[in-house]
Amino acid sequence: MMELEVGLVLILAMVGLVLAGVPIGLGLAFLSFLGIWLIRENFDLAGRLLANAAYAAISDYLFAKDRLFARLNLSGDELAVYEQLYAALSERVRTPDLVVYLRARTDVLLQRIAYRDRSYERAISRDYIEDLRRAYDDFFASYADAPLLVIDTDDVDVVARMADRAEVIGRVRAALERGASQPPLPVLGKTPL
Repeated sequence: MMELEVGLVLILAMVGLVLAGVPIGLGLAFLSFLGIWLIRENFDLAGRLLANAAYAAISDYLFAKDRLFARLNLSGDELAVYEQLYAALSERVRTPDLVVYLRARTDVLLQRIAYRDRSYERAISRDYIEDLRRAYDDFFASYADAPLLVIDTDDVDVVARMADRAEVIGRVRAALERGASQPPLPVLGKTPL
């Protein structure tokens, strides 16, 4: 099955599910399963779909950072299997035009998590967030796969303050126009907004 055929099947299935009154969340879960089933034996197709998904899009996901979570949450055989899968798929993922790292202190991250108030995030420990923040800092300190824009957001609130949002959007637009990478994140310094 080719990309277009898989896409058409999934779109038609979603339309059918919506018309049947199936809740969107449940429909998307079903379509994820269906999509995986359709490409389960075609690794090349899976790689092409993954690569095409990132084309001409704005995303809050960077495939390369997926390893951070794997290394914090997996071990032994699980991590070994993940590393093999990562190595096979990473070659097929397109390089983004720009990566934006919104950096913040652990206390600020915890405040934002509390404000967002997602039930599955309520049990996340401070230590885990600190470990994750450090892993992100280390990762982006040496990240060189694509242009990188690091914005310190300790005193920035893009949700509540329109001026902050406009400033961040302006910096992202300027970085996209420049297409140049900024130096790696300093270990002890702060990157000004």
